[in-house]
Amino acid sequence: MADVMTDEWIAEMVAAAGCLGQRFVGTPQDSMMLELYAIEAQLEDRLQQLGADAAATVAESFIDTVIRVKRAIEAAGDATPCVLN
Repeated sequence: MADVMTDEWIAEMVAAAGCLGQRFVGTPQDSMMLELYAIEAQLEDRLQQLGADAAATVAESFIDTVIRVKRAIEAAGDATPCVLN
C-alpha cells in the first residue's frame, strides 16, 4: 500500500471502494454492513497516524463510498467484474 494520503494512496482507495461496492452487489444490507463495520475499524486503526478524528473521517468516507458504488451498480443493473492491480 502506498503512503497514506498521497495521490497514489487515494487512487488505490477509490479503486478498492469500487471493487468492494461491486463485490457487495446483491448482498443483503445486514450482512454487508457487518463486513463493512469490520473493514472500517481496521482502516481506522491503520490510519491513526492521521489523528483519531481524521482516521475516523477517512474510514467512514471510504465505507460511504463503497455503499454508494454498490447502490449505483445495482440501480444500473451492471455487474462487470472488478480487478485491482
